[in-house]
Amino acid sequence: MVMGQNPRSAQSEQLQRHIEDQILKSGSTSAWLKSSYELALRRDPVDAHHDAELLAAALNARCLAVQGAHIAVVPKMTALFLLQHAQALEKLSAHVAQGEIGLRLGELVNRLNAVAADLAQASAKSA
Repeated sequence: MVMGQNPRSAQSEQLQRHIEDQILKSGSTSAWLKSSYELALRRDPVDAHHDAELLAAALNARCLAVQGAHIAVVPKMTALFLLQHAQALEKLSAHVAQGEIGLRLGELVNRLNAVAADLAQASAKSA
């Protein structure tokens, strides 16, 4: 530790180096993730974090959509799936400028939540 350096700052730097080593030196990390992480390290950390959250929300919504195509038509499971999808879209819409796309995503989230609530209610009645 450097003289006069805050112990928390030193711990934070040590943790950051450990995380970087795990991502960049691990044989199990994909080339895409390594490359993306290296590029992110050269950017403003706040901007990179914002973009990573947006990307994660978009990929989560895509994954849920693909999974939804294969989900069994069981009301309780479908309700849970729709709620997860609505949450992913809600995160995505938080990053979209307040325009037509943001309004459409908001409407879609509201519809998904309503359908999920109806399915959960129907499932509870039939149980």
